[in-house]
Amino acid sequence: MTTPLPPVNQATHRFLDKQDALLSVNNTLKGLLVIALVVIAYQGWNNSRLAKLLGSREPFVVRQDAVGFAEAVTVNNMRSKIDEASAKYFLMHWVQNNLERRHATVVDQYSMSLHFFTQDLFDKVSADDSHSKWMAAFLDSQAEEIHVQVTNVVPQLDSVPYSARVDFIKKFVQPGVADSPINRTERWTANIQFTQLDKVPNDMIPYNPLGFVMASLPRFNQEFTTDDHK
Repeated sequence: MTTPLPPVNQATHRFLDKQDALLSVNNTLKGLLVIALVVIAYQGWNNSRLAKLLGSREPFVVRQDAVGFAEAVTVNNMRSKIDEASAKYFLMHWVQNNLERRHATVVDQYSMSLHFFTQDLFDKVSADDSHSKWMAAFLDSQAEEIHVQVTNVVPQLDSVPYSARVDFIKKFVQPGVADSPINRTERWTANIQFTQLDKVPNDMIPYNPLGFVMASLPRFNQEFTTDDHK
């Protein structure tokens, strides 16, 4: 017949069992912590290595070649020589982004167009915009929206600064109406001088990876003929 342990011995036995369990859990947690630190250290080292590797590479730009196929080239290769296709693409989209006035998109479009100015021209344009407050007035109004359709782009790339003539049509429509009829149209021409930066700032790359910038403020001229759609 087994003699029961005295109460004091029973308590001591339970205490030692708990201590063993706690020590086992503690050792397991220490092992997991060491493994986690090793994994974190490896990820940090790997991320640093990838960052240095990617930082040393030029970003790629996808453009159309002379026959219309997409090709990927580095920014430096694109900057080495401005070709006619790239110049036309840049000029067409700049005119649209800078001059279109749609309540839903004017903030994004106009802001994007400002990435094609040198710092001096950007400061001048920003000061004029702040003084006139035209964007706030437009957004708070029910003024006609202006849709821009570029009809022709003729770049001259023989000498720096480069120049171009952009013909476009302004279509005036009522705001907030799907498939709104055109109230009237105006024909305009933009005369633009531009150049290319030797090095594109990082904050400009998402919007203007090729570093095209205006050499002076563009000149806009309206043709005398106006088409009415009333």
